[in-house]
Amino acid sequence: MFGHKNKVIIKVDGMHCEHCAKKVSDAIVKVDEKYKVKVDLKCGEVTITSKNTIDIDNVKENVNQTEFTFVGVKD
Repeated sequence: MFGHKNKVIIKVDGMHCEHCAKKVSDAIVKVDEKYKVKVDLKCGEVTITSKNTIDIDNVKENVNQTEFTFVGVKD
């Protein structure tokens, strides 16, 4: 994939509760601790914002190492 600047919304399957949201958020922050992560459980979406370029490939890899599935970047 490619890097995105400032803000990206990704779809993640399998999140059902705040514990799930925390696991996904923690996995994303491991890519860059300066990423701000907001999880919307109802929509299955995660918004990532950063002053730096967002590394989608590493985000995908880290999310997929949890029990959740990175579905893709929302247009």
